[in-house]
Amino acid sequence: MIRDAREEDLPALLALYHQLSARDPATVSERHRAAWAALARQDITRILVAENGGEVVGTLALSIIPNLTRDARPYALIENVVTCEERRGQGIGRRLLEEAERLARDREAYKLMLMSGNVRGEAHAFYRRCGFNGETKTAFEKRLA
Repeated sequence: MIRDAREEDLPALLALYHQLSARDPATVSERHRAAWAALARQDITRILVAENGGEVVGTLALSIIPNLTRDARPYALIENVVTCEERRGQGIGRRLLEEAERLARDREAYKLMLMSGNVRGEAHAFYRRCGFNGETKTAFEKRLA
């Protein structure tokens, strides 16, 4: 089942994010609670979770961003895609991405983007199998911290 994350999912979300990057803490802090409260007050970013048997086994963040180009149609951005290590290869990530696409289409977004670390070849192959094209755009980033 794919659903919007709830505040009580924070420990499970942080455990997943820790699997994505060991630098991310696996325990909930006040900073996390403040970020959750900020997310709850806005309508641009949604945190989706995949739940199986009451357990959160995957997640992604979907932002649908207002835009002035493309006839003022928004664009959508996916971040923080992660499936529990023990559950990978079971279609969970694909179902999360399909739901993100459905939500973006429902809001008439003209494109859906995601970025992935440049050394994550297995993830890149997965995204291609899900219909994402890694050849049409070049991503740039500037780390601020």
